[in-house]
Amino acid sequence: MYSLAWLAVFLSLVQNIAATAISSNRVNFVPPGQSSGSKSCQPTNGCPDLNFAWKSGNTNTMPYTISVDSVAWVSSDIYTITIHVTGEKTISIDAMWSVKIIGVDSPDGGTFQVYGHNEGADFIDNPTDWYATFRVHGKSSSECGRVWMPNFQIQFEYCQGDTDCSNWSYGSTSFDLETGCDNYDNNGNSQTDSPGYYWNYQCNSKPD
Repeated sequence: MYSLAWLAVFLSLVQNIAATAISSNRVNFVPPGQSSGSKSCQPTNGCPDLNFAWKSGNTNTMPYTISVDSVAWVSSDIYTITIHVTGEKTISIDAMWSVKIIGVDSPDGGTFQVYGHNEGADFIDNPTDWYATFRVHGKSSSECGRVWMPNFQIQFEYCQGDTDCSNWSYGSTSFDLETGCDNYDNNGNSQTDSPGYYWNYQCNSKPD
């Protein structure tokens, strides 16, 4: 039988780990025991000249940015990416109902729950500045040695259930953010919210 003192130490360690995860606002969805890769490479914005402010300006949605912070090659066409999601303004976690990454082409499933009242997921405490790490199947390009991040969406739901939105002033309360470089008009206005990214095949130092 475990002593009460040992149990107290164990619970303290668990609480400290949880607090560290929350305070850093970093969520890792790579399954335990699975590789995150060790060979890293630099992600590149694939369409820096597109206007990504157009969609939010036409949908009454506060602007957000999804950038790729890091990439590591795991094996075959599998890569681990870390994204950084930021909003133009800071919104309290008290207004948050759910946020999840959906439509992901990943060996670990297509949906990653970042925060959810009903699901008991509270991996972040700031819905407008957080990081998420997950694995994807990279998309080979006809351009020599280049691999593209598969497009995905991030689904936000604010102001539902018992959330506190008494001071809400940020436009739409439910919306999807989308990534990609392949949906824009003749004026360079993107129909997505953030660009697609690419990197070198298997994180080689030079394209093959």
